Amino acid sequence: MTGSGYKHYHATVIDVSTGQVRAKIPLVSKWGFDWVSDYQKDVDALSFHPVSEFLMGANHSSVRLWTTSTGTLVWETTEGRDPAVFSRDGRLLATVAKDKKTVLVWSIDTE
Repeated sequence: MTGSGYKHYHATVIDVSTGQVRAKIPLVSKWGFDWVSDYQKDVDALSFHPVSEFLMGANHSSVRLWTTSTGTLVWETTEGRDPAVFSRDGRLLATVAKDKKTVLVWSIDTE
């Protein structure tokens, strides 16, 4: 994944076996670093799904998933926040709740 830290730049997801661009996801700079964001909020964590099907971005107010094949936003919750992590098999996503005391576990539909 590549990108630059200024407005109107994108994280570019490239299929390394073919060299073709699979998706472009908007980036917004936070203190000189690149973070996925199309809603002008800082994303504090980025993580690929275990089989690279999704890119997850999490911050203090939401968690989002984009498909790596198209860059389309496919899921969002404002009930969860960072930190967030996929299970090893990619079927679950664990996030911290807004109260910062509860762990929420989400089922990830990959069908």
